[in-house]
Amino acid sequence: MDKSEEKRLRKLQEENLKLRTELKAIKAGHKSQEALATWMGRHLSNFFVGRGLKGALARLYNELPGGVSKDTMADVSSHLIWRMTRLGFFAILVAIVPLLVMGVQTYILDIQNEKLEVQNQLILNQNRRLDQQIHLDEANRRSSFIFLMDNILSSIDEELKTSRARRLSDALVGRIVSLTQALRPYRYLENDELTARQLSPERGQLLFALTNSLLHHETCDRIFERANFSYADLRDANFTDAYLRGANLAFSYFSYANFANADLAGADFSDAYLENARFTNTYLPGVVFQRTNLRRSQFVDVVMHDANLEECDMREVILSGNFSRCNLEGARIDEVTLGEVLLDDAFFHSPAWAEGLQEVNLRGFLSIEDYYRIEQVIERPTPHQTDTLYMLRSRGEQGLQGLSDCEKRVVELLYSAPKIRELDRRFQRAGYELLALPVRDSLSGVGADSLYIFRLALQEEDSLYTQLFVQFNPLDGRLSERSVPPVAIEYDQLLLKELPGKCM
Repeated sequence: MDKSEEKRLRKLQEENLKLRTELKAIKAGHKSQEALATWMGRHLSNFFVGRGLKGALARLYNELPGGVSKDTMADVSSHLIWRMTRLGFFAILVAIVPLLVMGVQTYILDIQNEKLEVQNQLILNQNRRLDQQIHLDEANRRSSFIFLMDNILSSIDEELKTSRARRLSDALVGRIVSLTQALRPYRYLENDELTARQLSPERGQLLFALTNSLLHHETCDRIFERANFSYADLRDANFTDAYLRGANLAFSYFSYANFANADLAGADFSDAYLENARFTNTYLPGVVFQRTNLRRSQFVDVVMHDANLEECDMREVILSGNFSRCNLEGARIDEVTLGEVLLDDAFFHSPAWAEGLQEVNLRGFLSIEDYYRIEQVIERPTPHQTDTLYMLRSRGEQGLQGLSDCEKRVVELLYSAPKIRELDRRFQRAGYELLALPVRDSLSGVGADSLYIFRLALQEEDSLYTQLFVQFNPLDGRLSERSVPPVAIEYDQLLLKELPGKCM
């Protein structure tokens, strides 16, 4: 045998030895798996069946088919009951596990939903900020017109220095009109929130500057004829003695504004916001208050005939003055206080408005039903059209004019009382005004033409604070404070003798 054959034989022996070693390892693995399976089977059978049950069954099988002892049957029965109870407990544990998993899953989903809600809120806030940024960009763009407005106001000042009549040139009027068109409304931030409506503070500033420049009325007419001051933001503005004839002020914001002694003839306040505004001795013929918010405003001694009050909100308004030939269609007049108000030929289109007067609470001396009758009128706006109107017609001598004269005389009698005069002087020294507001008391059982009731109220800025209620009965001549019991108030008895018989 040569060396190559010996080498090949030795290699085969090594491979044979290696294969034997691997075979032994595989056999050992199979034995261990069989031992593990045997061990698991034994222990699982012990768990599910139990050693005691196995022994009891073995004894039962040994005693069969002969007589089985009671102990063996009792042992088998007890072990069966125990096994079944143990298996039921295990089944309960198995059932609880998915429930616990579902509970944990539900908790995780709740947390996830909360995170999603927070995320959605953050997205909404982000969108709101983006919206604000868009509007603010527009506001910044439009605020650039401030420089142009400053140049125009400077030009107005230069021209007024050389014009004694305070007139402006046509070129400058044209620039003012053009600027009002450019100063468009927009929403801007107020208390970290965008304003609810689009407004133009720049238009308001320009209008306020023009009215305070004391321009000639002819120049104002030329401006207001073409200029656009709608959507102007003029809250708390003081327009005392202002000239705003024919001005376009639709959709503007005039809350708490003061229009005392102003000329607003033909001005357009459609859809404007005039809550708590004050009109004292204001000239308002032909004014348009269509769909205007006038809540809690005061109209004292105004001239407002031929005005359009269609669908305006006049709740809690104080009225005195000339309101003849006004369009009252759809006007809301709940809690209105009526003083010396002329409503001759005021009209409306729907009879439902007149029927609604019985449901609203009107205060003051005036009772529309007592002093006015409703008359149906057929008008022809064109030869081919007809329009049915319902107009308020005065009842003649028993109408409002007589009532107004009586009210004035009773107010003079009221202020002749030393107690009321002292109260009035005391408040005047403090810079306040004491008003005598008529009150219509439907519960007194006495008509408005036989019992005069007043609310003496302190006027402080735009608020009224009642001091006391007084009543005057012309039938017995007694002036008293309305209290329990009534407190008599002394006054000038000569004024009672001068009171006409129609006021009794």
